[in-house]
Amino acid sequence: MKLRFTRRHAVFVAVLAAVAYIARGLAQLLTLGQQDLKYDFGQSWGAGVALNHGQNPYAEYLRVCGGVHFCPTGYVYPPLYAEILRPLGGLPLHVAGAIWLLVMHACVVATIVVLGRLVSRSLSPATTATLLAASLLFFPLWQALYFIQIIPFLALLLSLAATAYVHRRDDVAGGILGFGAALRVSPLLIGPALLVRREQWRRPLGVAAMVAVLALFAAIMAWLTPYALFYLRHVAPTLAAGSAELDNQSPDGILMRLQVLAPGLLPVAAPRLAQALTVVVVAVTWWLARGDADDRRRALVFAAFLAATPLASTLTEPYHFTTELVVFALAAASLPPRSLQWWLALVSYPLLWIDGHVTNPIAIALGLSHPSGWRIAPFLLVTGTNLAGALALWAACAIALRRTRGPGGLAEDPAE
Repeated sequence: MKLRFTRRHAVFVAVLAAVAYIARGLAQLLTLGQQDLKYDFGQSWGAGVALNHGQNPYAEYLRVCGGVHFCPTGYVYPPLYAEILRPLGGLPLHVAGAIWLLVMHACVVATIVVLGRLVSRSLSPATTATLLAASLLFFPLWQALYFIQIIPFLALLLSLAATAYVHRRDDVAGGILGFGAALRVSPLLIGPALLVRREQWRRPLGVAAMVAVLALFAAIMAWLTPYALFYLRHVAPTLAAGSAELDNQSPDGILMRLQVLAPGLLPVAAPRLAQALTVVVVAVTWWLARGDADDRRRALVFAAFLAATPLASTLTEPYHFTTELVVFALAAASLPPRSLQWWLALVSYPLLWIDGHVTNPIAIALGLSHPSGWRIAPFLLVTGTNLAGALALWAACAIALRRTRGPGGLAEDPAE
């Protein structure tokens, strides 16, 4: 009787979440003509318009951000995204925004279907409904949709790659990751998941497919637009250098803020420390992922590498955490209730959900507007809640990997 009540309660909450999601989506669509779309989607749409007129889509970014670090102005994605938006470049901004917003909502629905088919058999109906509700109410997802970002499409690609990976189609998974990397570089960080078994080292089909697809789209971009190499030479280095902006919730952002607030405290430059952390996080994830066997563990391996991505990136804004929903879905079956990894995942959700509109006023209320001395530590903690959530979720996956690992190192799969 208790289980039945729990299932009904979870389904009821999921229905309410779906109603809230639909209501918010309709409200945004109906009022889109009154909104200022100059930023985010407007910048991406403007990049497509620039390509249609043979102009440099990165001109505005480099004009405003002429230094060596990223600043939140102008179009900064690889040229593939601008090429995708070129057909919308002939439409008015708000009409193009409405079309692209509907496409992103379709991506959200498709992601739910893909992940549901992949994990629902290993989860109870109550857990599945709870995951659905938590996903539809996830604030980073709402932010991504509000700014009409491409992140929901990336989440769909990652879901499709995860499905192929779990079903032992490394070539398909690698190809999808290669396409995702041509759109946004971060999916490359999941590449080591394609090399956790001896068989994958002997026949690295996944890595080969990832590299081949990435190279193919790089060649296509170089043929379509002269700004592909321009992006690699002039824009990508500034993105790799990171930013001390509060919206940057990556370890690189935290370290750069620390370097600004306490010059001379860090023994080496913040970017170098962040690069070292990237190597450590990816290496630890790979070490724990060795010897995967069944489908559940393969889902967990993919989830762990995806959870490591925000920690290994130099730029992670709050809406980028939308892809963490894929991590929750893939890892859920490997998180026993009330275990340490379960609690870490549970705590990570509100930490990822909250954003600067809440944390910044808290910092001000605590008198941390201009921190110095010992006040720097609480300031970094309060304004870095998303990073704390990402760390907690990755730790949950890492602990689950450690506790589900079979004997041996790069063990063979029984099916091979």
